[in-house]
Amino acid sequence: MHVYNHYIFRTTLIATVFISLILVTVTMLTQSLRFLELIVESGASTWSFWILTFLNLPRFLEIIVPIGLASSVIFILNRMSLDSELSVLKATGFSHWSLARPVLLLALIFSLLLIIMTTWLGPASIGKTNVLKQILKSELSSLIFKDGVFNDIGNGLTFYIRDLDHKGELHGLIIHDSRVASEPAKTIYAKKGVLAETKTGNKIIVFDGARQDYDPQKKTLQRLSFDRYSIDLPEQKDSSQTRLRKPKERTLKDLFSTQNDPALSETQRNEFKVEAHLRILGPFLTLTYVFIALASLLCGSINRQGQSAKIILSIALIVLIQSLYIALSNMALKSALALIFCYWIVFLPIALCAYLLTRHKEET
Repeated sequence: MHVYNHYIFRTTLIATVFISLILVTVTMLTQSLRFLELIVESGASTWSFWILTFLNLPRFLEIIVPIGLASSVIFILNRMSLDSELSVLKATGFSHWSLARPVLLLALIFSLLLIIMTTWLGPASIGKTNVLKQILKSELSSLIFKDGVFNDIGNGLTFYIRDLDHKGELHGLIIHDSRVASEPAKTIYAKKGVLAETKTGNKIIVFDGARQDYDPQKKTLQRLSFDRYSIDLPEQKDSSQTRLRKPKERTLKDLFSTQNDPALSETQRNEFKVEAHLRILGPFLTLTYVFIALASLLCGSINRQGQSAKIILSIALIVLIQSLYIALSNMALKSALALIFCYWIVFLPIALCAYLLTRHKEET
């Protein structure tokens, strides 16, 4: 018994790690493309790109690990069936629960690890990702100001830059500022300029130029030459310091503590409550998928030519449950009944599969 448990546990663990690494690699390659434009335009280093990519890894593992473990169980049990190992083990007195014990132990370990990931590590990584993206977006010299085109900053502020050098200096500037409705619009010409970050916010300081103010009521144009002139830039609306953190950025403790926050609306409190339930519920899909794989391949007769029908059935059930869980999770934001069905989707298959494993044990 001890030799079998060790063998199945080790083999399934190795297969799960291998399959998960393949899925993680493919997912990271596809998802990391979303950060390429931000990295290139902000002029950030390659290191920033890899940090953003790996910070998104925990939320991918929440889906990859359950699927990877279920795939490993299906593969291992099918191989044991083809090699007649399952037939021999059953003939020597192994029950279905005895055969399933090491796999269920591994599934329980992965579920606990995923609970830690969903309640703490995942939200922390998402929060770090958003902060880092905000920092990269604050690199205004390369993200907002593009040379050779008119850059509309918003609120009536438009820039034109002839050239942007590798030092971040701006050359050949034309700035049109009509942000203050009670004052005449200003047009500023300057030979060069630089961006500066001050305590009061971001500014652009221009040198050796002139400012023209046109008053449409008096129909007069005033010109003022200067050696140095500064222009305030609009603040980022979604600043990471002032914006409300989204539910996925909060730990489980934060999600429950917001239920009594008077500053939040009823809709926001409901979003946090649903997110808290899904954080706890999601990791148990690992056990659900493993129970489905065990019940499908252990119950019934063993065909040494292969278990194609059982494999297809288990995969179809896993895909169906995953699809229903995602759909119900989205519906749970508007319906409490959908959240209840999420619990049914996760735990009902476990109960049914456990019953099947016990019933077939009694029949044998």
